[in-house]
Amino acid sequence: MKIRNGFVSNSSSSSFIVFVGKDFKFTAEQEEDILCEVEACAGEGISDENLRVKSKAALDKAMEILLRGESIHSEGHDYGLISEMQNAFREYYPDLILTSVEMGSGGCEEIDNICTDKNIETIKKVLS
Repeated sequence: MKIRNGFVSNSSSSSFIVFVGKDFKFTAEQEEDILCEVEACAGEGISDENLRVKSKAALDKAMEILLRGESIHSEGHDYGLISEMQNAFREYYPDLILTSVEMGSGGCEEIDNICTDKNIETIKKVLS
């Protein structure tokens, strides 16, 4: 079994475990970076005039789910959104990533937020 420190950067899927509070928000510039990369991932083969609108709506929905303390998965989002969100966390907020787990090829990418009220209470109990 291989144990890796740091982030997985090959073509296999990965899962990030993050710790973001309910008030977390990407800046407008960071959102723009994510959306531009998603559009680039969509490729020239997609002629969808509403791609930006759809991508922004998907990003907003993904953030809403993540901030509720739920997991977001690539299979529920189009155009590489989860991968680009992972890249944004990696670039702008590496301290919020607790770990990344290689899922192997063919797996789905995922971001899990463990900053929930229940987990915070558990951590407080452990630390006291």
